[in-house]
Amino acid sequence: MGIAPGHTWCGRGVWIGAMLDVARGAIVGAMNDLEKPLKALANRRRIAILRLLKKSRGERGESVADIAAGIHLSFKATSRHLAILAAADIVEREQRRLYVFYRIRETAPAVARAVIKLF
Repeated sequence: MGIAPGHTWCGRGVWIGAMLDVARGAIVGAMNDLEKPLKALANRRRIAILRLLKKSRGERGESVADIAAGIHLSFKATSRHLAILAAADIVEREQRRLYVFYRIRETAPAVARAVIKLF
């Protein structure tokens, strides 16, 4: 049995290189999990939206129109920012007839929950 390039035998049938590959994979996976929420939080308008949603604490959430008025931004721009936050699993969306309501997800990523606690 040959040793794969870049791997070293460390006894007891364990390849050091293989262990490092597994560790690298775990680190890359964790970084990928952080990337989307961190990018979503890296915008002052989205932070303003989260502040407003945190203050509202209503069970039904806030409508896009109310959020747009609350942060002095157009309906269209607010919708785009909310879509980014929803794609990062930071907010949840609920449509009721013609209106769409958003609220902060209770299962938001830990990094997002930590940032939201700062408000």
